[in-house]
Amino acid sequence: MPSIPVAITINTTIIPPTASSTEWGVGALVGTSTADTKNTPKRYVSLASLQEEHGPDSALGKAAKSAFAQGISQVYTVSVAVASDTPTPEELMAALDSLADVVASQTLGAVALAGIYSDSPTLTTVLKTWAETNALIFAVSNPAGAAVSEIISAAEALSSENGIFLAHATSGEETEDVGAALLGVITTAEPGDTLAWDEIILQDVGKYTASEGKTLELAHVNYAIDLENNGTIRLSNDYSLTSDPDSVVQYIDILISRTYTVRKIRSAIARYRIDHRKLPYTQAGIDTVRSILVAALAELTDVDQVLSTYEVVMPDLASLSAETIKSRVLPGIKIHVRLAGNMQEFMIDLTLEAI
Repeated sequence: MPSIPVAITINTTIIPPTASSTEWGVGALVGTSTADTKNTPKRYVSLASLQEEHGPDSALGKAAKSAFAQGISQVYTVSVAVASDTPTPEELMAALDSLADVVASQTLGAVALAGIYSDSPTLTTVLKTWAETNALIFAVSNPAGAAVSEIISAAEALSSENGIFLAHATSGEETEDVGAALLGVITTAEPGDTLAWDEIILQDVGKYTASEGKTLELAHVNYAIDLENNGTIRLSNDYSLTSDPDSVVQYIDILISRTYTVRKIRSAIARYRIDHRKLPYTQAGIDTVRSILVAALAELTDVDQVLSTYEVVMPDLASLSAETIKSRVLPGIKIHVRLAGNMQEFMIDLTLEAI
C-alpha cells in the first residue's frame, strides 16, 4: 500500500462564498550556517541546540532566534551548501528540494529563507516557485532601509496566493530576521483565526506613516506596527501576496484553514484504516467512509470552529464499475465546506447626544 498522502488523495478547490459548495504545520528555515552537514533537513525543539550546531551568529542562527521568540515548539532547518557566501538559485533549490521527505510526510506548513530578503529577487523567486509546487506558505520580508516603492515592486514580482509579506521600517543594522519571525507567527496561528493584529515579537521595526501603510496594504503587503503605541508590535493585516483582485485567497488564514482541514480529514480516514483490518467495498463500507468524513467535519465545525457548514456527497455502489471496485479505489467523493470567515472591518453609525 502506498503512503497515506498517496493512498488518500484529497484535491481541494477554494470557491467564492456565493458559490455552492495535530498542529496545522511546522515551519522550515533555509539558509547558510556553520553546520558541517549541508542540504539535510533537521528538526529542532530548542533554540540552544540549533544555535550550537549552526552558530548563533549565522543566518540560520539569527533567523531561528526570531522564530523561536514567537513561541514555536519546533522548526526544521536546512543549511545550504554554497560555494561562496550567498547561495545561487541552483544551490538554494537543491537545499529546498532536500525537504522532499518532510513535505511528503505532511508535516510542513510554511517556509522562509534565513537572512535572505526581498532585495534578492532571484532567490525569493526560487522560494516562491518551490512553495507553490509543494502547496506551502512562504514568508518574505524586506531588508532594513528599504523604501516603500522598493518593497511594493518586490511584492508584485512575488505575487502568489501562497505568499505573505511583512514590511518593516527598520533603518539601522539588521538585528532581527523579520521573515523568520513571521514564519513563527504563521505556524503558531490557530486554524480559523486571522493573523490581522496578531502580536509579533520584534524590538525595532521603525514606523510607517499612515499614507505609507495604506500604500503597502493596497499592494497586499502587511507591515509591522505599534498599533497601541505601547511597544507591542503587531501585524497590520494578514493579506496574502496575490495581486489578483478576483482571487478567493485574499488572506493567508484561508490557506492555513485549508491545510488543517485536509490534514484532519486524511488523518481521520488513515486512523480508521489503521484501527480496522477491513473496510469492505460494499454500500455499507461506503456509508462507513461517509460517517468518518462527517465526524471529522463536525469536529472542524463544532470544536475547532474552522468551518461553518459542510456537505458530503458519496458515490453509490451501483454507479461504480467492476474495474473500479477491483482496483480498491473509491472515487467520486465530494466535500463542500464553507470556512467560518472573519470580520475585520465594521461599519457603525454612531450618534452622541449631549445632555
